[in-house]
Order: sequence, then C-alpha cells, then structure tokens
Amino acid sequence: MNIKNKIAIAAAALCCSTSALAADYYPSWYVGASAIGVQPDTDFGAGNRGYGASLRVGKMLSENWDMQLGTSYVRAKENDRSYRQNTLGGEMLYMFSRQSVRPYLALGAGAEFDKTGSRFGSTDRSSPYVSGGVGVQVDLNDQWALQADFRKVHGYLRSNEFGFNQASNSYVAVGLNYTFDKPAQAPAPVVRAPEPMPEPVTVAAPTPPV
Repeated sequence: MNIKNKIAIAAAALCCSTSALAADYYPSWYVGASAIGVQPDTDFGAGNRGYGASLRVGKMLSENWDMQLGTSYVRAKENDRSYRQNTLGGEMLYMFSRQSVRPYLALGAGAEFDKTGSRFGSTDRSSPYVSGGVGVQVDLNDQWALQADFRKVHGYLRSNEFGFNQASNSYVAVGLNYTFDKPAQAPAPVVRAPEPMPEPVTVAAPTPPV
C-alpha cells in the first residue's frame, strides 16, 4: 500500500470517528440559564455595575465546536440615569477539550437593543453587535454542567441618538446547562471463556522385534 492510500484511509477514519463523537457524545440539544454581571460602557453614563440574566440553547457540532443561540437582559443605574440592554444572537464555541472540564473561546454576533433614561427623557436604539470571550464548561453529572465565561459585547449604534456610535459592554456570566439526552455509553467489553486445553496425545511405544 502506497503513502497516498494510507493517508486517504487515515483521513477517512478520522472523519468517521469525529462524526461518531458528534452523534454519540451529546446527541441532543441542551439548554442553559445564567446570571450576569455587566460593566456598561462609560459613555452610557449609568455607572460601572449592573446585573441581568441570559437564556440559551446549544448543540455540539463536532469534536471542537459547539453552537449556542440565546438572549440576554441586563440593566444598570447610577443616580437618576438608567440603562438597559437586550441581546439576541448566536455564538460559536471552540472547545479545547471534550473532557469533563472544557475551556473554550467564543465568537458571536446578533442584534442588541439599548435604552437609556433620565429625568429629561429616554433614548433607545436597535443595533448589530459582535462579541468575543473565553469560558469553561464543567460536568457535574451526565446531564448537568456548569458554564462560566467572560465576554465583550461591542455594539455598532450607527447613529447619534446616544451621542456616540460604538459601545462595548463587559459581561461575566455563571450558569447551568442541561442536556436532554445522556451521552451514549461505550459498550461493555465482551469477556470470552478460555478455550479448553487440548487432550494430551498418547503415543504407543513401538513393539520390540521378535
């Protein structure tokens, strides 16, 4: 067998093993909810601390990639000035491991709704955003996992309602994921009974000549 054939067979085996992992490791979607601490962009003028929550659905796509879709809501207030943000979008998670502790990088995009308010009135705007961050998932059992991450949400406000056209919020989120189906279990090894030892062969002694 030449080198090219060996490479082709190895590549096919790798693809099959990756597909089997994607189908068997987490064959179903999962849902998750998180509590969020947010540091709004200083240009919003609503202090440097707020709180909120998020809800997401996700699925394992391959050995290294997860997809998550979700929404979040955060709000902050300082003195008489308030701020809130809603996001709706998706993220791709690059998983460095499929072990019980899984660090990852996250890249996402979607739409955000920002609103500020004070005694002088309110301003709001819907805009696109991109996001990026780092995080980790930690298995608690077959179906529950902890997820914690830090990300930046950068909005392109596109107009001058707020007096500026770009803003970055910092999110820290901690929550739980629930997988609907348990991971497939590896089949138990087949234990074969030992083969019986062959009966010893008795060789008759030659008859001495008369």
